[in-house]
Amino acid sequence: RVLAFLDHNPRAFLYQEFIWGHAIEYNQASGRTNTDYYSRYLDAVVRHLAERGELERTLIVLTSDHGVREKEVQRQREMYRLPLWFFASSLAAHEDRELRSHLDFKDLLFAHAFADSAPPPARPFVLVIGPTGTSFVTLLTEPGQLLLMKARADTQRLMHVEGYASKDVASRTAGAFLRLHADYVGYFEGL
Repeated sequence: RVLAFLDHNPRAFLYQEFIWGHAIEYNQASGRTNTDYYSRYLDAVVRHLAERGELERTLIVLTSDHGVREKEVQRQREMYRLPLWFFASSLAAHEDRELRSHLDFKDLLFAHAFADSAPPPARPFVLVIGPTGTSFVTLLTEPGQLLLMKARADTQRLMHVEGYASKDVASRTAGAFLRLHADYVGYFEGL
């Protein structure tokens, strides 16, 4: 259906949300990894666009809304290293390992697509809300610090600390973090 949609809409904007791999049961039942599933899907789309002569004028963007959902890995910094890949035949290979937020998406795309656009500056910290169905909020900083908070309306609790010199510094940072999170939530509730 996706390929037929692309065939009938030459200027399409296609947003494809995948749910494969949200839980390990998908992998166990099929014997396939997430990488295998998504790679085959994307290879088929790219091959189809190339066969139709559309690949040269196509931009493919891959990203994720969160990492692994299992609670035991929420404490691992690598869990928050999420992909943001732009693929177009006109784009040169480039890797950006700066601390970025999903809010930087548009500016990163413009910086790669247009010579007169500059990439956004690296962020000193990033708030990560989620994954879906949890009340976790994570603060990541460039020097490798991580605070994992349980932040519900009725209770806030520091769940994990990494990279801080002392628990006292982490506790003060957590307090500031909770105030920042409250402002963040208040902003979106006020829209």
